[in-house]
Amino acid sequence: MKLEVSYYEIIKNLKKEMLITIINKFHAFCEVFNYPMAVEVNKLKKEDIINYLVDKQKVYLKFIIESLDYKTFKTLKKLSKKKINNTTSNDWNVLSTYGLVTNESIGKDTFILLKKYVSQKSAVKRVKENSKIYAIAEGIIVAYGVLPLDDFKKLLGNEENYKLVWLHASLNYEINEDKVISKKLSNKRKINKYCRDKNLKEFGVTDFRRLGEETYHHYNRQYKKLMHEIKSNYIFRKHDIMFLDSVVIIPYLYNNSSDEKEAAEALDATIEKYFEISRINLKNDIITKIKELKKSFPMWELRGYTISEVEK
Repeated sequence: MKLEVSYYEIIKNLKKEMLITIINKFHAFCEVFNYPMAVEVNKLKKEDIINYLVDKQKVYLKFIIESLDYKTFKTLKKLSKKKINNTTSNDWNVLSTYGLVTNESIGKDTFILLKKYVSQKSAVKRVKENSKIYAIAEGIIVAYGVLPLDDFKKLLGNEENYKLVWLHASLNYEINEDKVISKKLSNKRKINKYCRDKNLKEFGVTDFRRLGEETYHHYNRQYKKLMHEIKSNYIFRKHDIMFLDSVVIIPYLYNNSSDEKEAAEALDATIEKYFEISRINLKNDIITKIKELKKSFPMWELRGYTISEVEK
């Protein structure tokens, strides 16, 4: 990456169509943050569009910063402390998405503003609150897979939360005109079937957030039994537990695959790969306890209910 004199120098050579795209993205933020949009894009000349974007850069960047999740915010904060030539264009994806970084360059004025905004306590507080909202949205999808849009909005609490989630653009689900759908679901028949099923298990906000943060299973009795079994046979530290979560438990639980045979084979292969288990009985016991854990984990096929609850 390289540092240019200004944001103006960054965007002056962009095509008008690209500039209009950037303005439309800015206006999406304006709608979420209740900021007046006092311009009709189609009536502007290219030079007017450039001047408008330069004039609104401070507001635009502030909106972007205040809509981030905490993890992305921390990444930007680290980047703001580095020398630009020690970073790559991929590092700046979050800003290039919105047209504030282009052609592997960032304006000096943009960089100065960035350093200012990421250091503000109000911004830190805001993105921490955002992260809770985004986690709740992710958790709703983990629990149900697909929901009518109106139901999704109600579970988020209010329209402001929904607008923020809509702006955030999750990698795990998509929002269309009438539904919110997990990207792991592709079968239209199943999507429509699940969406029509109104017998949803009720969760509290904390449960949704834990599902979204992929920590929900930590509060499960079966998980505690599993941890006891493993700690009794291995020397386990905090980073070992984090590793176990990330490579074994989370993929098996949160994948929510309806093909249990395929999921079980993947679980077995993962255990073989990462654990040196000399006793076949111990290996089988660990796998059994992980499968028992899944039986008490919400399934979208069951509209958030667990296998254990349905089998009662």
